[in-house]
Amino acid sequence: MKIVVAALVLVASCGPSYLVVRPSEPVAAETHRVHVDVTRLWLTEDVRDSGFDDGVALVVELRVRNDDMRPRQVSPGSLSCWMVLDPQRPSETRSLLAGGGGEGAFKGEPPGEGSLLLPVVIPPGQSRDVWAIFYGYRFDGSDRPRRVTLTVPLDDGELTVDLADPARGAQRWDTPPVRAALSVGVRDLSFFGGGLRGTVPGTEISFAMRRGPLLWDVGLASSVFVQTQGPLQSGTSTLTGTGLSGHLTVPFLSWGTDLNPRQLGAYVGGSTSFLIEIETTAEANANSMKMPAVGPRSYGFYTAEAGLELDIGALRFTPSPFPLRADRRSLPRWMLRVGYVQGWAGGATGGGLVSSVHFTF
Repeated sequence: MKIVVAALVLVASCGPSYLVVRPSEPVAAETHRVHVDVTRLWLTEDVRDSGFDDGVALVVELRVRNDDMRPRQVSPGSLSCWMVLDPQRPSETRSLLAGGGGEGAFKGEPPGEGSLLLPVVIPPGQSRDVWAIFYGYRFDGSDRPRRVTLTVPLDDGELTVDLADPARGAQRWDTPPVRAALSVGVRDLSFFGGGLRGTVPGTEISFAMRRGPLLWDVGLASSVFVQTQGPLQSGTSTLTGTGLSGHLTVPFLSWGTDLNPRQLGAYVGGSTSFLIEIETTAEANANSMKMPAVGPRSYGFYTAEAGLELDIGALRFTPSPFPLRADRRSLPRWMLRVGYVQGWAGGATGGGLVSSVHFTF
């Protein structure tokens, strides 16, 4: 047992980050004149997007009140946590591996060596805060909701606290949503006014984030500029571009359900990229014969855009035994943008329309 605990502590010491989850209903139990309140729950942050696996840890903070006339003892290392799928199928019940604990509040770090052996004494009429940590592991059916119970051994029995129960549909564990994710999209720019005209299809790979109601993203943009009118010189009238893009969205209208929300907002954005002409085979061969060699022509290309953005759906947590629920609006699953764009390249400018579709995961 000591070897297992030491290995778990070593894995945890690699620096997992924990987040507080808040049960939507009070979680408490009482027996033998000992009252227990669950004050806080912690989970490793990866559980939201990775589900229940070997890297998951659950931390339970308790306030234990002794209403008896004699002192009582609670050892955080003796607490056990069980996940019950079906009471009629005890073979499907799984336990989380105990990893220790301590007195007071959880400080965001796994316990030190020997914490399993330190009991907490609770004098008569007083309360003490204790915490215990449990480590998970992946198994068949680990993505199914389960009744999660905590057992607290006492010197004259034990006390069981229901941390979660699928039968209590209103009980949830509220936690912050995923605030950052990768976004992949396609966009199309059409310039039909001014001295720079053409179409610019392209792709974007962005890092999307939400801060309060605001959405923003920054990433890499790749495009192909097919010029129909303008100063950009290319034997094929086509140039390829690579650069950076960014957008900021301010929502002003929301509707839909929690599972399938909709949001409409105004956005502004822009990009800066480097265009290189796509040469014909004859031009490429001629340039390769010149001394010194003359490469393809290149230009700076800049855009500014503004318009409307429609956000559809929301990033959801990966299924796990725990009843996790985002306490705020999450990043959207889909983003549709339509707006006006102004572009500059080769000393000319042109205006037109931009449309794009982005998928976040």
